[in-house]
Formats: sequence, structure tokens, C-alpha cells
Amino acid sequence: MHTVFLFDLDSTITRQEILPTIAKKIGKEREMRELTEKTMMGDLPFADSFRMRVNILSQIPVSEVSKIVSEIEINPSIIKFIQENRENCYIVTNNLDVWIYDFLKRYNMLDHCFCSHAEAQNDSLTGQITINNKIDALNHFADQARVVAIGDGSNDYELIKKADIGISFGGVRTISPILHNVSDYSIYDDDKLYELLTAIAGRDNQDQPDRSVIISCAGMGTRLGAGKPKALIDIEGEPLIAHTLKYLPDTCDIRIVIGYQAQKVIDTVTQIRKDVIFVYNHNYKNNGTGASVSLAAHFGKKFILTIDGDVIMHPDDIKKILTIEHEFVGVCPKSTDDPVLTITCDEKVTGFSRQTGDFEWTGVTMLDTSKIQYTDGHTYQIIEPLLPLKYELIREKEIDTPNDYQSAIQWIANNFKDQK
Repeated sequence: MHTVFLFDLDSTITRQEILPTIAKKIGKEREMRELTEKTMMGDLPFADSFRMRVNILSQIPVSEVSKIVSEIEINPSIIKFIQENRENCYIVTNNLDVWIYDFLKRYNMLDHCFCSHAEAQNDSLTGQITINNKIDALNHFADQARVVAIGDGSNDYELIKKADIGISFGGVRTISPILHNVSDYSIYDDDKLYELLTAIAGRDNQDQPDRSVIISCAGMGTRLGAGKPKALIDIEGEPLIAHTLKYLPDTCDIRIVIGYQAQKVIDTVTQIRKDVIFVYNHNYKNNGTGASVSLAAHFGKKFILTIDGDVIMHPDDIKKILTIEHEFVGVCPKSTDDPVLTITCDEKVTGFSRQTGDFEWTGVTMLDTSKIQYTDGHTYQIIEPLLPLKYELIREKEIDTPNDYQSAIQWIANNFKDQK
């Protein structure tokens, strides 16, 4: 079964909302933008809003509107992907066909578009409008293809919810909050969107890094009792996750798995860097970190490198694990209240235990992505069938409990050295 990509137009393919851009030409930008914002956030039914917006713009000649739209700024990364995969890409928009005709012609997408229809005479709209239902595009390909939907607004909700893979894109404007409930991925960087789409399309990019760094931040952190994801707790004036992200180079393929308070994690991370892929674990209350890793490994690089979102790692060891070129399990001396222990032999991990072991497992591991088998349990249950694996000593502190938190604070204050 082949894969079809359905792209929203406004603020996804384009870097601007089309109707407000047109409205600016006649001094109606504020009025139009208010309507657009209410619609994007789901405060105004789309059909009502669209007819109101079309009515505002109906005084402009159709040819003039079409010219404005054809010259609107586009997202080059998305257009590049569409041009490379044109036979499987479609634009799905509620904009009027007579308004976007020149735009579609410019990018050779006239026969690859689902849009609203309007009658026009003498270069003016007649008032006869048929509004496109975006879900019709998905139904068109039902049982014929794997459907990937990309959008940003509340009117993309059903499309993203029912698609095989739903991607909410915030590269231009704020993603509608309701999309976080149904998306598989959220992305805020043009190039990262291109990378993920290319991976889904099955086109390998040899210039990209050989590993996907997966940071699990979906859990509720109940044992710590902070009332927020452990990745967001304060460590020396910064959220915990910042202490990992700032040491990962710009070339990394970073995937952050989110669930509990997902929007807060997104807001925090995107203040630090936007070049990450957010992966949703919607069932975070009922599954473990293994599910998060399994989800994030989809369409990953040759290897996955897992890092728990509740650890503080020595900066030098973050750099070290990015250079290791073989599968491994990261271990450290026992230091936390409730560790997963590793059984070792000949510098290899041969098993995991809650009772006895030689080292504490750090949550860090690098595995061949093709070997990952889905589990609802813990990440070490993904690793167990692949043992034995070489171990690497890593200096880090996991934070599960208040005692762990205080220990980590002291460790950092002591320049990443354990107190004797």
C-alpha cells in the first residue's frame, strides 16, 4: 500500500494566512484576522466564519485575489517535499478554487487539490459557494493508501484524527490546542518536518545523522510529587530537560515523547530549541517508557539512543554517547532509591533485575532501530531479547523521588562528583 500526503494550505504550505493577506489590500486586515483567530482556536464554527470572511473579500476582483495568492510566501521545505513526491501529495484547503487557481498552477497541483468551489462571472463572485469538507479527501483514499495528514488549525481536527499518521505543524503560527489530543507528531521546524516526511515516504537521506535521540517525557512523575513532568522540574534555574538539550548538537535527530501536560513540555522545549520532533504517547497513564520509545522509533534513523527525561547526565558523557558507534546499555553505580539493576558478565549486560545486580541501569541505551519490538511495559523489556550487549559507564543521576532530587542537586553543586 502506498502513502498519500494531505497538506493544509494556510500557514502550512504558505507562511501566511491567505484570507488575512488578501484583506490587508482593502484595509480589512484586523477584522479578518480576528475571525481567522477565532476559527483557528475553535471558537467560531468554520463554515460560518468562512462565509463571513468570503463576504468581506467579495468586493475584490477574482483575478486580483488570484494574483495576490500566487505570490504569497511559501514554506520552501514543504514545497521541496511536494515537488519530490508530487504523485503522492495533495493540497486540502477550504480556500476557493477561483482564488487559488494561479497558485496551484504555479506549483503544478491543479489536479492534486481538494478545495471549496465558487461561481464567478465578470471577474466577481456570484455568491454560489460550496465549502470543501476536508475529511472527504481522506475518504477518497480510504482503503487505498496509508494517509498522512499535516495541518495546524481546528478545521484540520477530523483530518488529523482519522489519518493513519497525523502531524500538527507549528512552523508559522500556534497549533490549535485541540490538535494535541489527536496528533501523532507535533513539529515546529521546517527542516524537521521535511526530514520526518521523507522518512515516512521511505526515502533515506545519507547526509542525516545515524541515530535518533529519544527523550521520554510522557509520564506523570507521581513519586516525585512535583505536580508536573519531571523533565520540567527546576535544576539550578533551568528545567531539567534543558541540561540535556543544550549539549545535543544542532545536527541531532531529537524526538521528545510527550503525554502528561504535553503543552507545557512543548512550550518549555521550544523556548530552548525548536528543531525537535514531538511524539505523542496518548496512553501514558496506562503504559510505560517502552511504549514511548517504541512510538518514537517509528521512522527513526539507523539507531535509536534513549535518554530518560528525568535524568541529569555529566556533560562529557552526553558528548561521549553521541560518538559511540555500536549498540550498548548505559550503566552507573547504584545511586537512586528504586533502581533497575543490571546483571553483567565480561563487560556486557546479560539481564535486568529489581533485586540484585552489578550496576544501575541509567535509562540510556543505543539499539538498532530495526530490532525494536513494541511493548507497553518498560524500556528494558525492549532490550532484554537483544542481550547480551556491551555496557558503557555513564555518570548520571536519575530523579524519581525527593531524595533523588536532593542527591542530584548536591551532585551538580559538587561539580558532578559524588560526595565522599
